[in-house]
Amino acid sequence: MADSDHRTGGQRSLLRIAHILGVSPDVFSHLPRGASDEPPSAAEEAELLGLFRTMGCVRSRRRCLDMVRTMAPADRPPVGGGD
Repeated sequence: MADSDHRTGGQRSLLRIAHILGVSPDVFSHLPRGASDEPPSAAEEAELLGLFRTMGCVRSRRRCLDMVRTMAPADRPPVGGGD
């Protein structure tokens, strides 16, 4: 059986995210386990938005946005005006 057959859904998702973002999956190794009640900081939001704005490829932006949507809670409040 291949190594990829033993990976959890979460591990496969992180590998996919790393591939989409063009980074090594190792960048995710320092992330804490479990959910956090701490909302994102203004600095984190600004960095995310700033990096998103630098993405020149429309397809890449849409893939990134789709990935973030899949990671957000299903019961999140509506934001913005869509694509």
